[in-house]
Amino acid sequence: EEEGRGSVNSDDDGIHEETHGGYAPLLGETNVWQAICTMEFWLVFTATTIIAGSGLAVINNVAQIVEALNGGKKDSSTTGVFVTIIASGSASGRLAVGAIASAFKSKRQKWQILLCISAMLMTAACCFLGWMSQLGSLYATCLVVGIAFGMLWALVVPLLLDLYGMCELAAIYSAVNFAPMLGSLCIATYIFGTFYDIEKRHQGKADSSDEACIGIQCFQTGFMILSGLGIFAIACTYLLYCRCYAACRGEFSILLQYQNNQQQRDDEVKEVEVVVGEDDR
Repeated sequence: EEEGRGSVNSDDDGIHEETHGGYAPLLGETNVWQAICTMEFWLVFTATTIIAGSGLAVINNVAQIVEALNGGKKDSSTTGVFVTIIASGSASGRLAVGAIASAFKSKRQKWQILLCISAMLMTAACCFLGWMSQLGSLYATCLVVGIAFGMLWALVVPLLLDLYGMCELAAIYSAVNFAPMLGSLCIATYIFGTFYDIEKRHQGKADSSDEACIGIQCFQTGFMILSGLGIFAIACTYLLYCRCYAACRGEFSILLQYQNNQQQRDDEVKEVEVVVGEDDR
């Protein structure tokens, strides 16, 4: 193959273009304002807001969850264990993304798929948290929350790089970083905190008192809402995958057509050279 020309590979799992400089951005080299005007940006932003907000809802309120499931008794040591489990899960999620990316580096759609998996894990964890009544069930759930939360932050940068290129990657990433702030404010603080306070008042306890809300009902409604938002995040990631896969197929078709046309031109040149050679003889 001529030097400088990319190669095209096609398999059952995806279609991708390889060049000496790596992948060309799916949406071209894009500045931050152009990126904000694309649907792909808002799909990533929405999914990140929901996943990060749900994770922060658990992380910020794990002490209250432990207290509610422990009959209103504070247990700092148990809370510390759950925080450690979440941190360990986060590290494991980041490592898992790196390992999967290395194993499937030829698959261009891996970032969208991993984002969808992160949303699925967080949604499943929130759904389970809304129905568990035993403190022991929190161990595995905190691990899943940590894995999903860690996966998110390990794949956002390469996902944005694949979509928009290096031109203004830092600025685009900074714009996406408003998502966890919005998620923390709207989901972790407003939604989760509001329903916790409502149930606390139903139990005859003032919002300003140090008395804890007791029972699964203290956070059940909040986590059910988070589960619904998680389903919406899964839909966003799936739509992102579909749009990016279609873009990859478009790249493949255009490049394949170019190579076919180039091959036809080369064949025509060879035929002309053969005819000229015969005339010279």
